[in-house]
Amino acid sequence: MLLRILATVASLSLLLGCSDPAEEPTVLYDGAPTDEALAQMLALPVESGLALTILEPTEGEEYGAEAPLTVSFEEGTARLTPRAGRRSGHSSHWLERAVQALGVTAAHAHGTPYNGVAYLLEFADGGGQKRLQVFTDMTTFTIPEAEWAALAESPSPITLTIYSATFEENDVVSEGGPFERAQVTFTIQ
Repeated sequence: MLLRILATVASLSLLLGCSDPAEEPTVLYDGAPTDEALAQMLALPVESGLALTILEPTEGEEYGAEAPLTVSFEEGTARLTPRAGRRSGHSSHWLERAVQALGVTAAHAHGTPYNGVAYLLEFADGGGQKRLQVFTDMTTFTIPEAEWAALAESPSPITLTIYSATFEENDVVSEGGPFERAQVTFTIQ
């Protein structure tokens, strides 16, 4: 009888999808972008955008596990120039402007809000599980040794997808993304 109950519970958990939840990816921040800006970016639907040129890694390339990869990419000749106006966060900011007019400055719990273009480098394994996310305002990033070793142990191949968004005070501006900009697949041996 106990065996039947356990078998029934196991079957129900499989049917209901009650398996171990997928592990959250490691998130690294490089440069000025903030965790609040990343949260705003991840909360919005992704659109396709102008392609970036990924210089490294290259499509189909095999990299050694002993030396961490430096990701490098560049913008095309056309730059994103979205019109001002926020897509996320607060709709009018009238209270914020009124307080500033009175000379009261904002206190930022996590540092200075981010303004400008930021990139999300997302590394997923061969099964599609996100393993590493890097949020940066730079077009080069060297993966730290510990994270590179973890990627090397992940199922192959590794897919790097680069997204971008333009921010004003941690909010994604109107027509500022987020955009999927480029993707490349490679392996680590």
